[in-house]
Amino acid sequence: MARMQWCRNVQLSIIAVIAMMGCVAPQSVEMVAVNPRAWREPSIILFENEDTLSLRRLSVALRYNHDFQHDTLAVRINVSLPDAGQFSERVVLRLRRNGTQAPVATSESVPYREHSLLAQKGNYIFTISPESPVRGIEAVGVVVEREEIE
Repeated sequence: MARMQWCRNVQLSIIAVIAMMGCVAPQSVEMVAVNPRAWREPSIILFENEDTLSLRRLSVALRYNHDFQHDTLAVRINVSLPDAGQFSERVVLRLRRNGTQAPVATSESVPYREHSLLAQKGNYIFTISPESPVRGIEAVGVVVEREEIE
């Protein structure tokens, strides 16, 4: 009888773990609006991390209009960690330009780091700044997505 109860508890524990794993969002997108006439100020994006075990792909999300005429964009990405540590890097984003002059904004997500482990729970603060003022960028953000292990 005790063995059956133990098996039942193990089964319930496994079901609970599977349910909790399904609650962790596989992707998070946080964006902020910027001045489309001349984006030059740092953009601050907050990401609250709960998953300290999964590998992640980090991308920069951009929304730009027909005034943005480049196929690359150099940015500085500073990351403040929950334990007050800091990490900074220069990234050149390569964009898929469709060549149209449509007045409708285009959104694009450009990976800049793969297989990243966000090992601390808490708030990660991403600060993204253009290397020089840029025209036509309407919003910038960070995409954090869980990588599937194959």
